[in-house]
Amino acid sequence: MGAPEIFEKLAKTLENPSLSESEVIYILSRVRKLLEIDYLKSPKENREKSPILWFYCSFALHVIMDHELPDPIYKNLIAIKDGADYSSVGFSNFHEEFRNFLKRKGLPESIYTLNRISEFNARLLSIFSNTPILLKRDKYEVKFDKNGIISFSQYKKVEDLFDQF
Repeated sequence: MGAPEIFEKLAKTLENPSLSESEVIYILSRVRKLLEIDYLKSPKENREKSPILWFYCSFALHVIMDHELPDPIYKNLIAIKDGADYSSVGFSNFHEEFRNFLKRKGLPESIYTLNRISEFNARLLSIFSNTPILLKRDKYEVKFDKNGIISFSQYKKVEDLFDQF
């Protein structure tokens, strides 16, 4: 499937009045494909343009995230671990990059109405819930539940975490 077909299907899905969890995963997977196509055309410029969007699109498709985190996400998670109020940490960086991506590509932005964005965020939490993020340099496993509650636990070896699957 080439970029025009991906673009067309993504535009159609973005305009659905209500989005299921599987449609949100589909949206993120198509966005990731378009990011990858852009990246292949100009690696340095395009990876630096949307690192948080790239991360979240990947996060939706993996059972565990052990890649290097974009700096803003890493700093937020460490701040939360150290006692910061996590209610202020949401998807704002994601939405900034996602909306810029939609504008750049000329894709529908109708998802950014009050009701639709709340629904979209709830679906994101559901998708990301219980998918661990590993903070390798600090040896912490981070998990979100469907309500956005974040938990941290230390681990000794990454291999031990795979026993839970």
